[in-house]
Amino acid sequence: MRKPLPNRRLVITETIRFGDDANQEGALVHVSAGHVDGVIQELFLTGPKTGTGLRAVIEDAAVLASVALQRGASVTELAKSMSRTPLFHDKGEPSSPIGAALAWAVRLQDSLDVLYGRKTDAAR
Repeated sequence: MRKPLPNRRLVITETIRFGDDANQEGALVHVSAGHVDGVIQELFLTGPKTGTGLRAVIEDAAVLASVALQRGASVTELAKSMSRTPLFHDKGEPSSPIGAALAWAVRLQDSLDVLYGRKTDAAR
């Protein structure tokens, strides 16, 4: 069952890049978490090129991730399910914008867990 989101919640925005081209345009990711518990429940991702099929796929993938998060999946579970680029497989780099956004969200969730007292810095 989907968890209803509070009207007021923490929102964090970041520009992410993925793959091996550091000069490529980034995708903009917005993550929202409950202000009471600090658990990430929503992910919005905007692709770099307006009006392209790739941008639509990126945005739709983020909607699917948000639905999964609101139904109880964790960002860690979702991030571990994403594909990896063979060139970067040994480093565990995501091969897609949604994979990169979820990997970033895992790091953010770790920080929120420390902030909200679910983890200590030593457990990171």
